[in-house]
Amino acid sequence: MCKDNNLFFKVLKLLKEKGLTQTELAKKAGLTQPSLSRILAGKYEIKINNLEKIAKALDVPISYLVSSETQKNSDIDKEKLAIKDQEIKLLKEKIAFLEKQLKLSKK
Repeated sequence: MCKDNNLFFKVLKLLKEKGLTQTELAKKAGLTQPSLSRILAGKYEIKINNLEKIAKALDVPISYLVSSETQKNSDIDKEKLAIKDQEIKLLKEKIAFLEKQLKLSKK
């Protein structure tokens, strides 16, 4: 059993931010709602694969859910921004390539 309920409060906060219910989270994570409730209540130890499913369903790193300190939202936002920057760079490269192909096809 978990002695502290840090996971519960982190998941609860994320559910509120994302406008999800525990039932919706359970479905996204491939868990039953009663199992998710027992995990969050600390009634039994969470298996790593279930923790991964919950983190993925909430779009956060596992480290956020298991850390004893609350990771700042800005840290998560920075991770997401870094990914978005990479996506933007790839899209710009694709646009440049397509523009070049378009110019060549007009010749």
